[in-house]
Amino acid sequence: MYKVFVKNRPVILTDRPDQFIETSFEKHRFVSKKKLELQIEAFEHEKAAIGLMVFHYDLDELFYYFRRICRFVKAAGGVVQNKDDELLFIFRKHKWDLPKGKLDSDEHPREAALREVQEECGVGRLRIEDKLCDTYHTYWEDGRRVLKKTYWFTMKTNYEGRLIPQLEEDITDVKWLKQADLNVVSENTYRAINDVVEIFNNPNLPYNRE
Repeated sequence: MYKVFVKNRPVILTDRPDQFIETSFEKHRFVSKKKLELQIEAFEHEKAAIGLMVFHYDLDELFYYFRRICRFVKAAGGVVQNKDDELLFIFRKHKWDLPKGKLDSDEHPREAALREVQEECGVGRLRIEDKLCDTYHTYWEDGRRVLKKTYWFTMKTNYEGRLIPQLEEDITDVKWLKQADLNVVSENTYRAINDVVEIFNNPNLPYNRE
């Protein structure tokens, strides 16, 4: 199964529709690349739609054609924990978010994740603990639909210095938040970010295929 957020709403790509119990989602069988593109376009414009499920016996083929209707880009980011078990968040474009950014040419996701956290937050002494999950979301840029895959890593740091938001990336605040205060984030963030935090707190949850 793949979960892709389109307009901040979930699109589920699966080869096991019988195991999908969400009854409020629109459901379609994969027929062709063109039909898939039309289904995604309709979902983008139907504001009342809660979610969409597309199924096909070959999940690899289904995801291949989903990628074909988009320009594909890669990003990486981190869920950073300090010695007090607080998590690091940024405030960008009026929403809470986790530090992340696009990979440079030939850059490994782990390297990109460390670089982006350092650049966006001004935090040092980072170390990657483990790979957490991958998320997918789409957006429009220069007249094309873009599919962004973000590699997420858990990180730790003993850095206690001043946090510096990267203003040129529209980041206006950087904060350490306790687990008890994360409702502030969950009420004003993207659904993919809520998923990442949930997986961080429940690492055995199944999420995406890769």
